Amino acid sequence: DLAVSERVLKIPLAHGITTTRNPAAPEDEAVRLRARLSKGLTIGPQMLAAGRPIDFGPDRSAEDVRIEVRRQAGTGIDYIKVYAKMPPALIRAAVDEAHAHKLKVIGHLQASSPREAVDAGIDAITHAATWTTSLLPEDRRAPYESRRREVGSMRARMDWLEWMDGDSPEMLGSIRAVVESRTPVDPTLIAYATKFLGRDPRYRASPYLCMVPAEIRGTWDGWLDDWPEDAFVQGRRSWPRLLELVKRYYDAGALLTTGSDFPNPYVIPGVSLHDEMALLVESGIPAGEVVRIATRNGAEALGLLEQIGTLKEGK
Repeated sequence: DLAVSERVLKIPLAHGITTTRNPAAPEDEAVRLRARLSKGLTIGPQMLAAGRPIDFGPDRSAEDVRIEVRRQAGTGIDYIKVYAKMPPALIRAAVDEAHAHKLKVIGHLQASSPREAVDAGIDAITHAATWTTSLLPEDRRAPYESRRREVGSMRARMDWLEWMDGDSPEMLGSIRAVVESRTPVDPTLIAYATKFLGRDPRYRASPYLCMVPAEIRGTWDGWLDDWPEDAFVQGRRSWPRLLELVKRYYDAGALLTTGSDFPNPYVIPGVSLHDEMALLVESGIPAGEVVRIATRNGAEALGLLEQIGTLKEGK
C-alpha cells in the first residue's frame, strides 16, 4: 500500500534514520518506492530492497531456486532474500545465481545454521537466533521438534533458548564462521522482546503507538491473546539467553548491525530502532559501541561505507 508506506517512511527519518534495508517485499512495488525515495517524491530514508522471500524446502531443486533468482534479478531489486526452509544446498544455488547477477543474498535462517549459510556464501544474516535444530545438544533436538508441533514455532523458540549451549562445538563453530567471514548479523532483539516479553507495558502501552498507521495496528489485534500465563513466565525466564547469544557474537568480533523488523506486532517505525539500541546495551555491549553498530557497521553491511556511516568530510 503506497500511501501507508509513505506515511511509515517519514517516521524513521524523523528519528534520525537516513538509510534503511527492506529485506523482503513485492519486487515491483519495492523498486518503485525506492525510486520515489531517491527522487524525493516520497519523504524518507534512502532504501535498499530485497524481493519476495525464497522459501523452498528440500523438495525443490537448485534449478527452481536459480529460476526464481533470475526472475527477481530482472525486476531491479538490490538483494535476494532466502528464508527459513532453505537447506544449505539451495542457499548455495541462490548465492551462486545472485552473485552472477551482482546481487547479494540476505538470509532468515532455520533449516541451515549460520556456519552452513556462510559456507554457502551468504552475504548477511537477519536475527541472531536462528532456531536451527542442529545447534541444540543432541538430546534436545527431538524434544524441540516435538515442542514445535505441540505449541507452535514461536513458543518453542523459548525452549530453544533455554536448551542452547553457547559453548557447544556447533554454536562456537557458527559464531566463528560468521566472524571470520565478516558476515553481518542483524540481531533484531526488539522483534523478540515484543513476543517473549509480550505483556510488558513498554510495548503494549507505548505512548508512541499512535505513530503506527491504523491499517498496520489493526493487524496486531489479538496478538498473543492465546498464550497462557506460563508462556510469558517462560518468556521472561528465557529472554536473558537471547541477550547472552548476542553478546557472544559481539565478544567474538562479529559485524553486528541494528534493525527492528517492522511491521512485527508492537514494533514501531523509528522508535523501535532506538529500542533495539537500548536492548543491545542491555546485552552488555558498551553504549558507544552500540552507536558504532548502528552507524558505521550498518554502512559497511550495506556496502555504503564510502558514502555514509562515519563522520568524514565529503560523506
